Amino acid sequence: MLGGEKEAAAIRLHDEAWYQQRGVTVLSGERVLAVECAARMLRTDKRLMGWDELVFATGSQPFVPPIPGSGLPHVFTFRTLDDVNAILATPGPAVVLGGGVLGVEAAAALQRHGDNVTLVHRGPWLMEQQLDQQAGLLLEQALAERGIGCELNSGLTAIAADSVTLSDRRTLAATRVVLATGVTPNIALAKACGVPCGRGIRVDDQMRSALSGISAIGECCEIDGQTWGLVAPCLAQAGILAARLAGESVTPFTLMQTGMRLKVTGVELFSVGDITARENDAVWTSWDPLTHHYRRLLVRNGTLAGVLLMGECRSAATLTDLLATSEPAQADWLFDRFTTQPQVAGQNAMTKPTLIVVGHGMVGHHFLEDCVNRGLHQQYQIVVFGEERYAAYDRVHLSEYFAGRSADSLSMVAGDFFADNGIELRLSQQIIAIDRDARVVRTAGGHETHWDKLVLATGSYPFVPPVPGRELPGCFVYRTLDDLDNIAAHAKGSRTGVVIGGGLLGLEAANALKQLGLETHVVEFAPNLMAVQLDNDGAAMLRRKIEALGVGVHISKATTEIVDTGAGKVLRFADGSELATDMVVFSAGIRPQDALARGCGLVLGERGGIAIDNHCRTSDEDIFAIGECALWEGKIYGLVAPGYQMARVASATLAGEANVFTGADMSTKLKLLGVDVASFGDAHARTPGAQSYQWTHGPQQIYKKIVVSADNKTLLGGVLVGDASEYATLVQMMLNDIPLPKDPETLILPAVAGSAPKALGVAALPESAQICSCHNVSKGDICQAVSNGATDIGAVKQCTKAATGCGGCSALVKQVMEFQLAAQGVEVKKDICEHFAYSRQEIYHLVRVNRIHTFEQLISRYGQGHGCEICKPLVGSVLASCWNEYLLKPAHLPLQDTNDRYFANIQKDGTYSIVPRMAAGEVTADGLIAIGQIAKRYQLYSKITGGQRIDLFGARLEQLPEIWQQLIDAGFETGHAYGKSLRTVKSCVGSTWCRYGVQDSTGLAVILENRYKGLRAPHKIKMAVSGCTRECAEAQSKDVGVIATDKGLEPVPVRQRRHEAAPRGSVCQRSR
Repeated sequence: MLGGEKEAAAIRLHDEAWYQQRGVTVLSGERVLAVECAARMLRTDKRLMGWDELVFATGSQPFVPPIPGSGLPHVFTFRTLDDVNAILATPGPAVVLGGGVLGVEAAAALQRHGDNVTLVHRGPWLMEQQLDQQAGLLLEQALAERGIGCELNSGLTAIAADSVTLSDRRTLAATRVVLATGVTPNIALAKACGVPCGRGIRVDDQMRSALSGISAIGECCEIDGQTWGLVAPCLAQAGILAARLAGESVTPFTLMQTGMRLKVTGVELFSVGDITARENDAVWTSWDPLTHHYRRLLVRNGTLAGVLLMGECRSAATLTDLLATSEPAQADWLFDRFTTQPQVAGQNAMTKPTLIVVGHGMVGHHFLEDCVNRGLHQQYQIVVFGEERYAAYDRVHLSEYFAGRSADSLSMVAGDFFADNGIELRLSQQIIAIDRDARVVRTAGGHETHWDKLVLATGSYPFVPPVPGRELPGCFVYRTLDDLDNIAAHAKGSRTGVVIGGGLLGLEAANALKQLGLETHVVEFAPNLMAVQLDNDGAAMLRRKIEALGVGVHISKATTEIVDTGAGKVLRFADGSELATDMVVFSAGIRPQDALARGCGLVLGERGGIAIDNHCRTSDEDIFAIGECALWEGKIYGLVAPGYQMARVASATLAGEANVFTGADMSTKLKLLGVDVASFGDAHARTPGAQSYQWTHGPQQIYKKIVVSADNKTLLGGVLVGDASEYATLVQMMLNDIPLPKDPETLILPAVAGSAPKALGVAALPESAQICSCHNVSKGDICQAVSNGATDIGAVKQCTKAATGCGGCSALVKQVMEFQLAAQGVEVKKDICEHFAYSRQEIYHLVRVNRIHTFEQLISRYGQGHGCEICKPLVGSVLASCWNEYLLKPAHLPLQDTNDRYFANIQKDGTYSIVPRMAAGEVTADGLIAIGQIAKRYQLYSKITGGQRIDLFGARLEQLPEIWQQLIDAGFETGHAYGKSLRTVKSCVGSTWCRYGVQDSTGLAVILENRYKGLRAPHKIKMAVSGCTRECAEAQSKDVGVIATDKGLEPVPVRQRRHEAAPRGSVCQRSR
């Protein structure tokens, strides 16, 4: 909050309603004056109350050293919200006394506002309790680079109204003094009523004091002579006390190493365990003078006792875990041999809110990618727990692992994704419990990690029928890379393999066994293979094709037991038949992995699955569930695409954006044992009145079926076996309610010989042209996606991620998609989208002629639906061009893109640039100073633009209102450097200063810019005025240009926009 990252409301734990709902009465503003232990009464300044159990959680109070002047009004402690508000309300240079963690963070936070800050510390280096001398000096150097001066081995001897005196008698200017010299336990009340105290209130390892009914927790308590100043151990104490008062079994309090990490400074630093070496301790250090990375391990009695990492903290979590073990320390631990991913472990009170993701599969990783796209990795400290030893990999193509694909090639993690985005990945870490009250997750190793938001992406587990013998050696499940490694190892000594399960996963597993060279059999309980997806005829065709490949298919078989005969195994069926095999693979379906949710009391479905709402929230609003573990309206989605959709909805909800999950299409297309199989929609024709068209090619073993509505106009579903080439077209017709042709059977019948698709020609843009800068998607990528079956804008977005960032490229993405569709012979309409059957030009005429002023008026009269990301900004631009009303009016705000909504220009890293208007490039000295102070305060990169203005880069979204308010207070307004409007009127200094100038070009430029600022058009507009024919302002290259001559100001031809028609020879108006 002191650094400007959060408002007071954002750090409030709970509102009053939260306590009331839980039967807790909070007496705010009341101070306890006395406690009578014998009578079990306490007296406040308003009432007298009795108690049965009394808990002291009085915390600590700042230590104020006895310095002359410490009571002056500009001297503050750094402890409460009032302290922070008072510090921020006082301008001018600041001195922070105290070089511990709190002092360093306070100084860094104040410096973020552009203030002159000096840190005074009595020790020889900063943070001597957490750092050794070298790390302390490196931290001092890092702070100096950020503009923070450090006075070490020093102190304050006096504080005056506008200065402080150092111990060496030097003075420093200071209109604010912040005391961060430590805290002392607040025990005055306890001590006064006779509770035994030392430095704190003395309690045992279950938080009980020596007096019956009285307990203490947090910074005010003392256990075995030790007190605590960090949040993590205090929260652990609170949990122990709550359990004891609830009558539950209690684990005695023990201090767990959790680590300390700086945040506001921008310095990567992690410290845990002991720092001071004893006699016979070993200290291992490494130092990289180029990167300034420093690592130090303290080894005591052969095991790790302390860790200090600076500049590079990837192995922090692993080293913290090793600290709690007796494993012999190894020298190569110093060089991070543990992980390829960044680890920023450790709990402390100085981190961002923590977002924990449990599960790192395909859906979990897609969630992380979408979080990065939305900038959530900058708002949260994201920690990911993966139970497997592999990071997320492509389970859809898992069987290709047996065809030679490596685990790395299946990985879904691109490059240094985690390192680049500061996300912590903890692999081989199984979460076994969620504590919703304490807000921690607990690993199998006993380690706890705090969370503010929790996302469960735990997926599913393989269903293994309760068949006797299922646990025999040689019986496997088909789910993970480790499972496949075990299957492959056993297959080396086997000849025959059986897969129990004839669904999608079962046939994939059968393909894997066949690739291993085994005689393969598939056993299915149902009368058909893929009974959920295929009808009887389609399943029969699939069975014939699979059997022709040498795979045995056994349907309607109920396995009763698996027997080990010594020479192999035998499956015995309910009908009395048997099947000999060397190994068995269970792939009989999946079940949602909901054990964690069940254990912490979340609402589940009757048959399992974590119940979620349309925002993917569970019954706990701070816990989300996505993927196969989630249950939406009674349905589990076992495909990856719906899981991806849930991931996007969850990340959007966390980002405060509007997005809902409303179900997903379960259409499926895949190649099973080399056979193309597809199923979509109502494949079983269960819709009342539905009709079916079927076509079978016996010799080629091809089966096709479509299901249509009773009126023969709408496609409801279908099945394709042996040839799925029409799948993409059919699915899009179904999803988009595209009317069927007069004879629907032509959709699945062979094409007429000699027919050929119509061609449209070539595109104006090269294949390498970048269409979407957010995701670096080229025109060639979009064309390839369209060629592969992405025939609508939603499919293109899903395949390429184009237009899923800022949305500014949506129209161009649609244009490229339409070009490629036309090249493939699909008719292309000029309708702007499915909501308006008009071109842009026609929309313009409708708006202008009918004097339409809002999107709602237009769509209600000439459109349908609610609009989309294509038509809304298009109509917004047309309305602005026609009427130029205030863009942030409620009727217009939803139509604007990111830049227009926030008066700033979004950049590639998700931050924004801000350009205040400087008409004709004029700016006063005070204006320059104000801009400089703002840039320094918010650490913005500054650059002079080609339009004679100053561009400020790197602002975060939540900072924009504050920055604009400060610019407005300094006399600036928006320069419209982001919109389709007048940008700048560039000028030279003209006759006022230049010896060659013949007219006042600057004055005219100021008049023109102020006259036309805010003017909206289909494209941005730039103007220029040159004071003589030397043309320093480059007026001839602008949309509107004026060049001064000795006879006056001469207009130049308007520069033609490549994509906007203008009459040949147009000129701007002559000005005098």
